[in-house]
Amino acid sequence: MKWTNKYILVIFLFLGIFQNPSCILGQNDELEHVTEGDTRKEEIQRYIGYEKLLYRYLSLPYDSTMNINERGNFVDIGFLYLMFLPLLLLIYFKKENKLLAWCMGILLFLMFILATSNSFVLEAGSEKDPSQSTMNKNVDGKFEKTSQSKDLTFVGKVVKNVYSFNNLLYTPFASLGETISGDKDHVTYPILILLFALTGFLIYRVLAGKENAGLITIAYLFFNYSFFWLVLSSGIVWYGFFMLFLGMIIMLFLLGRIKEREPFHYRWLMPSFAIFASIWVVMALTNRISGISPGIPETHLGKGMFHSIFYLYNSGVMDSDQVLDNTYPTVPEVFERINRDKEALVYRIGTSFTYFVENNHKRVLADNQLGTFNALTNEFSNKEELAEALKKSGFKYMIIDLNTVTIDKTEGKTLTQKFNALMNFIYKNEKIRPLATNRILRITNPETGQQQNIYGIFGKDIVVNGSYAIVELI
Repeated sequence: MKWTNKYILVIFLFLGIFQNPSCILGQNDELEHVTEGDTRKEEIQRYIGYEKLLYRYLSLPYDSTMNINERGNFVDIGFLYLMFLPLLLLIYFKKENKLLAWCMGILLFLMFILATSNSFVLEAGSEKDPSQSTMNKNVDGKFEKTSQSKDLTFVGKVVKNVYSFNNLLYTPFASLGETISGDKDHVTYPILILLFALTGFLIYRVLAGKENAGLITIAYLFFNYSFFWLVLSSGIVWYGFFMLFLGMIIMLFLLGRIKEREPFHYRWLMPSFAIFASIWVVMALTNRISGISPGIPETHLGKGMFHSIFYLYNSGVMDSDQVLDNTYPTVPEVFERINRDKEALVYRIGTSFTYFVENNHKRVLADNQLGTFNALTNEFSNKEELAEALKKSGFKYMIIDLNTVTIDKTEGKTLTQKFNALMNFIYKNEKIRPLATNRILRITNPETGQQQNIYGIFGKDIVVNGSYAIVELI
């Protein structure tokens, strides 16, 4: 009777999934032209990657750990999970169920091959000039470019040879991916669900009847949460924080169980785990205290975790407006002006400046991936007409993130195209007046003939790209 109920549950699960295949199985990432629908591809898909759909999911655990698709402190989960969790599970299950251990080993090897053949290689350069490093993208088992240096370091040679060997092993998978998958397919989710069902069944068989109910409960929570994060999160790390918390608990549980059953393995596992965990904590703490982040000039790297101006504010030397003006030049006056126009709407592309706009939940329209702007350009091809349409709709100000294109990883660079259209809309538009920017241009003074730096949006010689521009519709 127990088995009958389980079979019925599995049948209903598959019936629910296949009832609407167009919604779940019909994954469509095809890009034909720049449309508003591309905003999801530009914003969300950058976390999961742009390789073939099936391999996109199978390689996600490795990609998320190694920051292959998106790099930065905000997506860095560390190396402990990928380094120790699979190893601990293999050691724990090897005596309980060899079939499960073999299946896990094969899946891990497959993930490694698929992931490394769709990632990048950082070549450290030559021993004579180690600073000349190159980012070598590895796409579908083929290097986009190869280093011209013949004098690579020892590590550089080893890494390049390992990846080349992985690309060779990836060859049959490349052909298989072309046949059954691509930008869209109807096989990815059935394969993932089948792997989930089989692995879950084997885990159930191994853990059934065990005395440690706590481990069983946490294992099932972790396994189910991980599956839904894999298929629904698009690789966004913060949707899986609970999974990471459970993963750390499971690793500690497994270390305790291995200590009882496998004392030989425990002798080297526990010290290794403690050492690498300590290394990770020190690295993370050092990185946080140093204040190193993208966009900081090299001369200011590692000088502190707080901006020096915050000390001036805390000591009372500067008030909030002065701090804001030093951080974002001319911004306080601009937002004072925006807040006086209480009925004026604000069109925002990126930045966190919404905070400074009063009643911003009603006044600010966020169009970070320019989907709305792209639709408007299809209706109004003339710059002046578009500006007039925005003005009649109640918009008077536009706030623009000048680094919008840095997140564009699409093959057709669709976000870049839309951002260029936006900048073209602003450029020499009589209906638009620049108000503020921190972009610095170098120009020649017509009176003295000497070069000088000024704040401006458009110019041939950009000294500092800047991060924002604020304009007014007139």
